[in-house]
Amino acid sequence: MNKGIYTALSGSIIQERRLDIISNNLANLNSIAYKGDLVVFESYLPHQKDVNIQSNIPKAANTQVYVIQSNPYIDFSQGPLIETTHELDLALDGDGFFVVETPDGIRYTRSGNFKIGAESILITQEGYPVLGGMDNEIGERIFINLVSVAQRGEISISPDGMISVIDQFSGDLPLRLQKAYKLKIVDFQKPYKLKKEGDGLYAPLDKGIKEFEVKNAIVKQGFLEQSNINTIKEMTSMIEVIRGYESYQKVIQSFSDSASKMMDEVGRAA
Repeated sequence: MNKGIYTALSGSIIQERRLDIISNNLANLNSIAYKGDLVVFESYLPHQKDVNIQSNIPKAANTQVYVIQSNPYIDFSQGPLIETTHELDLALDGDGFFVVETPDGIRYTRSGNFKIGAESILITQEGYPVLGGMDNEIGERIFINLVSVAQRGEISISPDGMISVIDQFSGDLPLRLQKAYKLKIVDFQKPYKLKKEGDGLYAPLDKGIKEFEVKNAIVKQGFLEQSNINTIKEMTSMIEVIRGYESYQKVIQSFSDSASKMMDEVGRAA
């Protein structure tokens, strides 16, 4: 069999994977603060005599040029902000992540559609506590005094992430009624070495990745960040992928027809 069919097959498989990623991006078009996945391609070049080409696969196996896909990487560019007027909807204008506590440990998110849980603490939609803290503190759960809010109060969150309950008639409520909290907002060295864990959460790829406090984070109360998916771009890419897949299939079919024809001719000659 002509080994060229394997090159076409590798390209066909890559197009299938690209289609899966594009479909997932489009499916999360309306997910809060969703970050799209991008695909990177590489090629394995054949070893040639007297040519020093670095490769990670054995020489015996590297006799063709194959298309391979590296792990998809995340596009962390900011999505557009939309106004909701809900006092617990928060968006980060700029770099940084909110810090949340999960059963698997500390995680990071840009999804700021928070709510108050049964124990009067600030939580995500999935029920994970949102952490507050500053100056490299580990972080603590944020308690919202619902009694204070119910008695003519409203929750106010400043651009630097300070949370307080404001009495509409007398200003800030005394600390004995509502402790002042500050949202813990952190960032990482770029390019981000983070992985997705679902529900808009991210985790470091390894334990050596260090977080640092964001000094100039801008928290916008009553706003949410939309996904950064460009619908037109994704649809265009989908059309390109489908056409590419069809082309590879035609090449594979051509190799298959050639092999069948050769076998028929050999059989008749015998």
